[in-house]
Amino acid sequence: MKTFFGMHDQLPKTITITIHYGEKLREITGKSTEETVVNENTSLILLISMLFKSYPEIEKHYLPGSLEFMINGKPPQEFDTLIEGDNVSLTIYK
Repeated sequence: MKTFFGMHDQLPKTITITIHYGEKLREITGKSTEETVVNENTSLILLISMLFKSYPEIEKHYLPGSLEFMINGKPPQEFDTLIEGDNVSLTIYK
């Protein structure tokens, strides 16, 4: 597929991931899950930043360290990047 100035090969590939929100966060987001499209190799840190921009009430209500993130049911490692079909869960630490 050819695009503007033949730059197709230079564009980042996109992937679809699913974000699952815990009960308290559903009250803020208005949804239990949502699919989102991000660039391939997006880091969890970047995804968190994007979520806080989309839902600033999360950051206002919950201090750093009070949220728990999981990727495909496992705690993320420091430099994990997202891949096609990942399920990211966001809940409040109890």
